Amino acid sequence: MLERLKKPWVIAGMAALAYRILTETYGLAIDNQSWQFVVDALSYVLIGVGVYSGAGSEGKTE
Repeated sequence: MLERLKKPWVIAGMAALAYRILTETYGLAIDNQSWQFVVDALSYVLIGVGVYSGAGSEGKTE
């Protein structure tokens, strides 16, 4: 059960549920500009991690 809770889709679902509850209960909402910044930063991080992890494997033979 603990392995299932560590999957990225489950974590994303729990985060979405928590955001929905906070929005409905307390009226908390992220404005569009902040949301776009978070999405852009996450995209750049994922691209950077992919480039960094792929750069070290160039030239290696197994």
